Amino acid sequence: MVAHSRFATSRRPVATGRRMLVAAALVGAAALLAGCATAGGPGATPPTSAPSQPSAPPAGSDPVPLDESQLQDAGLLDGLGAQGIDVRWLQPGASIAVLVGGSGSGGDCIPQPHAARLEGDAIVVRFDAPAPDVACTMDFRLHGWELALPASLDAAEPVSVQLVDAAGDDETTEVELGPDRLLSTDPTADPQPSLVPGAPVDAAPAPIPAHRLPDVSSAVDATQDPPVAVHWLEPGTTLAVLLAGSGTEACVPQPIAARSTGPGTIEIAFERLDEPVDCSADLALHGWRLPLAEAVSATLDVQVTITGLGDDAELVLAPTDVLELD
Repeated sequence: MVAHSRFATSRRPVATGRRMLVAAALVGAAALLAGCATAGGPGATPPTSAPSQPSAPPAGSDPVPLDESQLQDAGLLDGLGAQGIDVRWLQPGASIAVLVGGSGSGGDCIPQPHAARLEGDAIVVRFDAPAPDVACTMDFRLHGWELALPASLDAAEPVSVQLVDAAGDDETTEVELGPDRLLSTDPTADPQPSLVPGAPVDAAPAPIPAHRLPDVSSAVDATQDPPVAVHWLEPGTTLAVLLAGSGTEACVPQPIAARSTGPGTIEIAFERLDEPVDCSADLALHGWRLPLAEAVSATLDVQVTITGLGDDAELVLAPTDVLELD
């Protein structure tokens, strides 16, 4: 009897263990089926994907350089802002003109605009700033491009234009483009104004009395060839030209006239001395007042070319370079 009881007791744990294994297998299979139904069934939630990056605003066509005839109006220089950049309508609502004042070398010497973009109702123009390690000429001229817009705007209302990174500092300058800010498409400068009836007549130079001139040693660099200097007397309208030379009047070249040859440029012509003259060896300062036939902008540097004194001289006339006569 005792042996039968022990045998029965030893079989119960085995049966119980088998039932537990079967139950565990059934639970695992059910979980597996439930997982498959959740992943691919009609009520399954599709897997989420990473949010897409916002696309860049559409851009217009690449900038197209303006013809020189569209940049001859001297008044355009007055519109240049602190960064030497101005924006005007070229085709109102459809394209703008971006104007940049700077070295005649162009290229990496001046800010270069990218295609215009629209962000809301604002026009955004990003620039490549001038390269700091490029050799550039010291002359000053106006450069311009046409930038077509990617979509039309209402030009009857003021439009915000954002100029980005024009100076290489990633700063944004905002200007307002009004309906009246138009770039004329008609050439305003004639290459031979003397042939046009009614063209401005060059005003005759007038000598400045010697007692009103500064000391020769402080007025010009006598080691420079030619030893000449140019100042404003009345900014935009009248120049003072100073020349160091012999005290013998007949040995001193005389200026003929001064005239504007384009935005930011003036040419002063001297009469060449062809006849040999006996000249004294002293050094004296000679000066003349030269009115311009047409007023020019004096808000930025002006490139002055002087001819007739041997080699042509290239000088830069700054807005603050005004000669005060005694």
